[in-house]
Amino acid sequence: MPLLEILKLVGFATGATLSCYIAWLIVQRRRLSLSERTYVFLGLSLGAWHLGNYISTLCWLLDRSGQMLEPVLRIADIIAFTGVAFLPSVLLHTHLTFWHSWEQQRFTRGRWRVTSLLSYIPVLLLPGIIYQIATDQPYSRPLEKFSDILLPYSIWLAIALWTSAALDLRFVSYFSGLRERQFFHVLAVTFTAIGVAFILTYPLGARELPVVGKYIETLVMLSSLLPITIVAYYIYRYGWLELIIKQSLVYAGSAVIIIIIYFYGIRKIDDLLVERLNLTPGVIEAILTLGLVALAPALKNVVDYIIHRLFAREMGLYRDLVKQLSTRAANFGELRSLLNYIETEVARALEPSSVRILPPAEAAALLPEDVIELVREQRLDVIDDESKLAQVGAVCAYPLWCEERLVGMMLVSAPVGALDSDKRSLLAVLCGQIAIAIENCQLIEEKVMLERELAERERLATLGRMAATVAHEVKNPLSSIKSIVQVMQEDQSLARGHGRGLSLIIGEIDRLNRTVTQLLSFSRPSRASAESVQLQELINSTVKLFESEAQSAGVEVYCRVDSDLTLNGIQGAALREILTNLLLNAIQATSSGGRVNIKAIVQRAPGRTQLEIVVTDTGVGIPERLRSKIFEPFFTTKQRGTGLGLAIVQRRLAELGGRLDLISPVEDGRGARFKLAFPISNPSLENSRQ
Repeated sequence: MPLLEILKLVGFATGATLSCYIAWLIVQRRRLSLSERTYVFLGLSLGAWHLGNYISTLCWLLDRSGQMLEPVLRIADIIAFTGVAFLPSVLLHTHLTFWHSWEQQRFTRGRWRVTSLLSYIPVLLLPGIIYQIATDQPYSRPLEKFSDILLPYSIWLAIALWTSAALDLRFVSYFSGLRERQFFHVLAVTFTAIGVAFILTYPLGARELPVVGKYIETLVMLSSLLPITIVAYYIYRYGWLELIIKQSLVYAGSAVIIIIIYFYGIRKIDDLLVERLNLTPGVIEAILTLGLVALAPALKNVVDYIIHRLFAREMGLYRDLVKQLSTRAANFGELRSLLNYIETEVARALEPSSVRILPPAEAAALLPEDVIELVREQRLDVIDDESKLAQVGAVCAYPLWCEERLVGMMLVSAPVGALDSDKRSLLAVLCGQIAIAIENCQLIEEKVMLERELAERERLATLGRMAATVAHEVKNPLSSIKSIVQVMQEDQSLARGHGRGLSLIIGEIDRLNRTVTQLLSFSRPSRASAESVQLQELINSTVKLFESEAQSAGVEVYCRVDSDLTLNGIQGAALREILTNLLLNAIQATSSGGRVNIKAIVQRAPGRTQLEIVVTDTGVGIPERLRSKIFEPFFTTKQRGTGLGLAIVQRRLAELGGRLDLISPVEDGRGARFKLAFPISNPSLENSRQ
């Protein structure tokens, strides 16, 4: 069998099989998009062209005269010419549809419809061609019969190919991933080369060259195998359009190579040796055939090696990513830092996708409530319903489970078609590793926080013991000094000469006593009073305590209590200390003419009662840079002060199980508002006006 006939048989058979197989794979997806439908039609057009030529070549090999198989030849020619007539139009239609799907505003639906319809105008000649093929007598090969339309068709096909190549180069800008950009670059170069080849072969007459002319024409007729092979390669290696080409098809291709070697290699060698060396026919063929069979395992190993190399990069990338997540996760002591690292690494591996990993609370706040409930009830491993994820801009979500506990949610965003089956499989595998990494990081974070809390408690305990020792050593001498000064004030002769100085000494002693009291208060828990106290009475007595200081500073203090709540001894003692420190700070921070407001409200809910107290001043406010420091022990911005007031407030509130919120500035860039709330246990709410 001549090499030319072998090339035609193998090439057309391969083209028909690949084209129809890829079209069948796309059809299996069902619910096809507009672009996918054009892919199917393009595959069928190419399949018809190759199938018709394959049948025609086979018929000419079986019947050199063409008379016995003339009806089959006519049918084969009709199939081939139908495919090749639609090929340029469907190729353009496919590219125009893809362009429209990405740039609907620039390339509107109306323009897409008009240009697509115009591309099918040359197909109107097809019925006449089919009629001539079916009826003309005597039968002749179509390329000889329609040589007059061969030139315009070649030009039309070249224009379609070059236009498609230009659009492919435009499509490159739609993608950021190297894989997709490379795919369209290769297609553009391939279409350009095929267009040039057609112009050289038919309009410029390269097929008329002696010896090589027939081979050039055959290669041009088989040139459509190039884009088919490129598409098949990207489907096989990267799962393009989420399609899967089975490995058995690759082995079938290897079998075709063996058949070509047998027909053209072994038989040619056998005929040559029989003719020149006068050997017995068939002996050399049998020996070489046995050798080919012996080499079959080696050929299989070569194919396996090639397949392994095809996926080596992806497998290595996935392996490295899993290794990084399992080893480097232990280096992060903060959950947010770990999540940022995982998001960056996973997004880099899945380019051009973006990844967000949310803790359960954040996921519950962002995603619809029914989605979270469905995940927990059915323990879903993936959510791929885009309609449920539209509000967060994700195409799929992966719940992160660790020992039946939901530790997070991974949201994945990607352009249309970018998230193929390989990437989805990788994400499914990574979910377990990510969940374990999050769980380990949370344990480390809790351990670090516990260690810090224990260290802080130890530090505060040491400070408390030191403060208590200092306070006890200072308090007794201060009491003695104050008593002596008060006796001296009673002496009229001393009072007349040194009355101002004695009053100053008593004022400083009182200030030192307050400092000592703060030190003692900070060093020990709140002392519970045996008697309960009404909220109104507690607040009024605390305000009265600072009445003279507020008057001397020119500050007005207003109270509003909306309840006759009675507090137990523990709550009363703690609240008195809290209000004492907050009110003192507010008066000292407010300039003359300012005001301090105190408001107390009781909030009731089923099974829970909460007291809320708000202390607001009109002072200079608290700068943002200091808000995180003002509750630290011994931190102060005053020339005179211990820096323990707000630390005591925070400690007493923690003992009550409450919380403290700070708002500053309050109004016109000034003021500070301390809002504290704590639960009331067994409250007495008689005569409540709430």
